[in-house]
Formats: sequence, structure tokens, C-alpha cells
Amino acid sequence: MESFLTHVPQGTEWYYVIMMGGAAVMIASAFHPKVRKMRWYWGITAMTVAIIFWGCHFVHSQEHASIDVVHGESLRVKAGSGSPDLSWDEIDRDGIRRINWQNDGEIAPAHRNFGTGFPGFAAGWFTMKNGGKAFVILVKDAPEGSDVLIPVHEKTEDAYQMILSLQDPQGFLDYMTQP
Repeated sequence: MESFLTHVPQGTEWYYVIMMGGAAVMIASAFHPKVRKMRWYWGITAMTVAIIFWGCHFVHSQEHASIDVVHGESLRVKAGSGSPDLSWDEIDRDGIRRINWQNDGEIAPAHRNFGTGFPGFAAGWFTMKNGGKAFVILVKDAPEGSDVLIPVHEKTEDAYQMILSLQDPQGFLDYMTQP
């Protein structure tokens, strides 16, 4: 099994600080004398804090994603919930290539269906500009040529593509195209 890491976006730690600050304000305000007697506020606070922590975990797992490939068997993206897990025959290995965004603008993510979108970072399921579906882990400040397109064959009409910003795109391409 070979593992390939995605690029980690820079500057997203401020989002964690903001989310945790919001949780701290919710908890601290629960101890205010006027609010302390309102039991429903405690329930809302607990639920909100739980959602904030789940959100932080979800975003962190997408930012630090990896792709595990067992040659001849499977390709698994480890990036939180909703990540694809493919068998070897679902992957169009002849169609795997690096993306040149000047020529391949039609496959750029246009609308997020399920996932995370921060400035400079996109992860999850997206609709592309050409109307197709794609699972994306895309870091805008990644070096040129580090984005890889992986077409996926489906048994149904729901074919999609994966667009991944990899730290070692050439190593991934070499591994996927070996006999």
C-alpha cells in the first residue's frame, strides 16, 4: 500500500480560533445571572458547542487528507465523511493526469454541494463549471502542476471525477500507471 498526502492550506488556523472563540462565548454567557436560570439555554449551548467541535474535526480531517492506494485493488481518500473509496476497476487509469488550469478551466469547481470552502481551500463534493460532479481537495497556493485529475467509472450514470492537490503528484501518477 502506498500513501500520498494532499497539500495543507496555509492560514486556516484563524478559522479554528474564531470557531473556538464562539464556543467560549456561548459557554461563558451561560453563567450570566439572568441566563443561569434558563435551562433551555444550557441545551442550546451544549448543542452549539458540540456542532462547533464537530465542524473543527471535519475541517481538520479534510485539510490533512491522504490517499491510500493498494495497487490493483483500491484507492481510498481519507478526508472525513463523504470521501470516496474506490475499487481498482472504477478508476479510469488512462485518464489520470495533471491539471493545467489555463487549459482545463471547465473542470474548475463552481458550486459546493457538501464540504468545506475557505479562501484558498476547497474540499468535498462540488459541481464543476461543465456541469459534472467532482470530489475535490484543492489548495489554491499549492505549486503549479500539483493538482491531479482522476476520472471515475461508475456502473450507473453517476460518473464523477476527483481533483486532488497532492504533495507528490508525479509519484502518484507513476504509481497509478505502472502495470
